[in-house]
Amino acid sequence: MERMKGGATLVVGALNHELGYGLIADLAARGERLIVLGRMNEAKEAEAIRHTIGGGIDLIYGDPSAIDFGLSGSEYRALWSETSAVHWFIESYAPGAVDVRAKKAAEECLEFASNATGLERITVWSSALASGRSEGVLKEEAFDRRGRRSMSSGIYEADCVFADALRDFPITVIRTGSAVLAPQLGTRSILNGAGVLILYLLARRSEPILMMPGRADAFLN
Repeated sequence: MERMKGGATLVVGALNHELGYGLIADLAARGERLIVLGRMNEAKEAEAIRHTIGGGIDLIYGDPSAIDFGLSGSEYRALWSETSAVHWFIESYAPGAVDVRAKKAAEECLEFASNATGLERITVWSSALASGRSEGVLKEEAFDRRGRRSMSSGIYEADCVFADALRDFPITVIRTGSAVLAPQLGTRSILNGAGVLILYLLARRSEPILMMPGRADAFLN
């Protein structure tokens, strides 16, 4: 497929996120120029994605939480000039433990954005878990900034970094409610949270059917 002219879309953190493959496939299908930043230990998954999609993706390897993404000076400056859009996935590195890398990665993203003069937008893929809640209704309002020590602390800290920068950068924060499964990128059709619902419906037998709420602010029965 012929790629669109203009700036490239930088995708970060997708190789470690269940929604990542679907996003890369969709952007590639639209003909966008893609640069996917991954770590060296994700090279196998990255190559599998490029093979499945059929090319048209530039792969670079570094560390999103390191200074200059762990890239050489020339590589980093090239990203400044080439990137017009960023899709940034907030990663949860170690469930059950506090990890500062997600927050540091968010700060590095903003540092990159401050130098990328052609950057038009940043889409941040966060999680409903950033609220620190696992039930009830989540509304789009400022989070309680009191310190916490939970499995979602890293996501929360990174989310807050991006939320604080909304006035200074063209950022859109998406807090997904999808259930995240073990990534098997590039090897299967990913259903994300719908897969969990389908498995439940198939296993429920004669149990009462699952009732879905009719309003976006209603509880899930």
